[in-house]
Amino acid sequence: APGTGSASVTVHGGSFGQSGYSVGVRVGLSACEATAWTADTAVACRVSGGTLGTRRVAVTAGERVGTLSETYSFDAGGLSTVTRGNAPGTGSASVTVHGASFGQSGYSVGVRVGLSACEATAWTADTAVACRVSGGTLGTRRVAVTAGERVGTLSETYSFDAGGLSTVTRGNAPGTGSASVTVHGASFGSVRYSAGARLGHSTCEASTWESDTALACRSVRGLTGTRTVAVTAGVRVGSLTEAFSFDAPALSTLTRANAPATGSTSVTVHGANFGAARYSAGGRLGHSACEASAWESDTALACRSAAGHR
Repeated sequence: APGTGSASVTVHGGSFGQSGYSVGVRVGLSACEATAWTADTAVACRVSGGTLGTRRVAVTAGERVGTLSETYSFDAGGLSTVTRGNAPGTGSASVTVHGASFGQSGYSVGVRVGLSACEATAWTADTAVACRVSGGTLGTRRVAVTAGERVGTLSETYSFDAGGLSTVTRGNAPGTGSASVTVHGASFGSVRYSAGARLGHSTCEASTWESDTALACRSVRGLTGTRTVAVTAGVRVGSLTEAFSFDAPALSTLTRANAPATGSTSVTVHGANFGAARYSAGGRLGHSACEASAWESDTALACRSAAGHR
């Protein structure tokens, strides 16, 4: 039956007596609102609304009681809409959940968003429950309403704002070593439990949550061009494109600036920002790549020049 109102039910069986002088019916622990003896094999009763699960039905005839287990149930709460489906990552928001079978009073109604119970819940009607949702950094979550022992849910209903990035305090760093960078924005979370930053495809060496609007990180070394900065808070990711870059290699001197037209010559190029490893360093003389290149340090690269006439 529905959770509200009453329903007419007829219980069939045997040995209910030859008159209605002492016949009664209970559904769960609640007596029927009214009971009418019909025959030795049937008793009619009016069952009041409820929010409990499946209950047994008991018929009392004189001093004798007969029962039937797991016989009668009430509709679980059914959710249809939520007045507000999104909120900031911090603070709290007032949300009203609409549906049906939330019960005739607020004695046991509760609301959860994802795995978190609302900070406060107020039963409004059998079709509406108001609650105050705390901030969060998770993705889109389901909403569940518990009324008595019955639970109704609505999937993919409520979400929190993803982190939004606005500025970076330092947009450039040397190719070696590390640099302290502070990323500013919004919805980074109200605690530091899961905030992290990435520069391009590389995670910061260390990330320190400072507030809902600021996150400090220590950049790793790199040689790539201008990269995207991304902040992950909970399961939400916010990004800012073309926000961080590394210094390009800079040349200062060559150990040898002239060579014979034939044969090959060893040349060492000095400068800065050649990288912290030899993974991709190479030299060119004019339009010709060196026959061989050997990375020596962030400031030196040796190469063997090819023969030439230019």
